Order: sequence, then structure tokens, then C-alpha cells
Amino acid sequence: MRRERSVSPALPERRAWFIQWVLALAPALMMTVLLSRAVWDVDIFWQLKLGELILHAGHPIHREPFSITHLGEPLPAIAWLGQALFAQARLLGGWTGLRIFDALCWCGGFWALAAACRRRGASAAGTALGLALAFIGALPAASIRPQSFAALCFGSLLALLKLELRT
Repeated sequence: MRRERSVSPALPERRAWFIQWVLALAPALMMTVLLSRAVWDVDIFWQLKLGELILHAGHPIHREPFSITHLGEPLPAIAWLGQALFAQARLLGGWTGLRIFDALCWCGGFWALAAACRRRGASAAGTALGLALAFIGALPAASIRPQSFAALCFGSLLALLKLELRT
């Protein structure tokens, strides 16, 4: 006599519970991965110094202050707000504070978009998979940089578009 395998009604509930926990733990996992990586982009050092100059001046720096062959030439204000915020984070919290601030900025855009998708009815499994794929795909470019602030802003903008909020 063959036994029929019955699917317990609790199985889908357990699966849903597990996926909810994975989605809830994703931010901590993402932060752990980012904080365990070494700083590999040496541009951060001049960008932090430029951020300090911006904080001291109270506005973006308009002339090249570092390169001897280009001293005084016009300097485009690229990522100036991120440079100032990152310099302030380092001044307040040291390198540890800066690394945490960078990881929060970098992940914040992903988290905002994932939260917006969930609020609009996306499944927990789909959101967790999308979050994981986006994180893995973007991870090779993740290093401490003021451009991480742009990732937060871009993800937040996409989240706002997804939520279709009215003014």
C-alpha cells in the first residue's frame, strides 16, 4: 500500500514566514557585507579633503585646489553635497562612522525601493529576490565614495515614483 504524501497547510505559512524573515534580515546582511569590505577606491581621500574645504568655505569649491598642473582652473561641482556630507560624517564619527554612513547611503536606495514595492503589493519572495540580485549586481562598484549618496537619492526617487504619491 502506497502512502500519499499530503502537504501540510502549515507548509505555505512556514515558507511565507521564512521569506518574511529573509526580507527583514536583508538590510543587516547587506550592511555586514559592505562593512566587511576593504576600502579600495583611493579617490575617497581627496574627495574627503575637498568636502572639508566645502564645509569650511560654506559652498562648493569652484577652483582646482590640488593638482599642481591645474591649480586655479575651474572645477566642476560634481558630488559636492556628498563630499561635504561624507567629510562631516568622518569628522563626527571617524572612519568607522564614515563607513557606516556610506553603507547606509549605499543600501538606503535599495531599501527604499524594496519598501515601496512591498507597499504596492509585490510579494515578499519577489522583493527579496530583486533586492538580492540588485545588491549582487551593484556590489563590485561599492566602495566608500560620496557617490553612495547618489545611490540613496536615486533609489528614493524611484521609490517615490513607484508609490505614485500626490502632492
